[in-house]
Amino acid sequence: MPNIVERRWLIAVVAVLALEVAIYVSMAAMPISSADAEELVKGARQLLEGVQGVSFVYQVLGIFTNNIRIAALEFVPALGWVIFLASATTTGRVLAALASSSQIPWQLIALSLFASSHAWLEFIAYSIAVTQGTFLIYSWRKKRLLFESLRTLFAILAVLIMLLFAAFLETITLSFGLSGDILGWALLLAAAYPAYRIAEAISPRRTDEAQREGQA
Repeated sequence: MPNIVERRWLIAVVAVLALEVAIYVSMAAMPISSADAEELVKGARQLLEGVQGVSFVYQVLGIFTNNIRIAALEFVPALGWVIFLASATTTGRVLAALASSSQIPWQLIALSLFASSHAWLEFIAYSIAVTQGTFLIYSWRKKRLLFESLRTLFAILAVLIMLLFAAFLETITLSFGLSGDILGWALLLAAAYPAYRIAEAISPRRTDEAQREGQA
């Protein structure tokens, strides 16, 4: 059985992640009119207000529901790329709008996003979703649809866990500010090694190699 977390799949995820970050930066750097900035900031505030004023658990669920809706669409072959590009572009324009309305350089606004622990989990989750949707198309052409369906289940589970954890970290940041974000990074780093070990454990090739070494 092929490796679920194979090299070319990981390379594709990283490439999509790099594209995502590039879109954020390029869209944030583009000039924006006062009217567009006001409209985007208003929408962002309404979204934020929708998860504030409720309990911690409801904040987590509210953020998670919004993000998983985007990721679910990104898993759809072909359509996923449309959603991915539209979402990344909108996020970048929101960064530009925040910079324009606050008179803060867009570089600092973008840096504040990239410095957030929850943001990188979301970035990676979205990259996994759109990558896996693309691999489904490839597998259909190469007659590997059964295996790719299994990897899709793994990818869906991974994205669910990552976005739920991201929502938890974002809620901590919203509740406690900078100290919450520092705590978020600590929790994220603490979870990184177990996640890596799990990825290794589900690799059939690595498992087979370990068994052969044990027999030797």
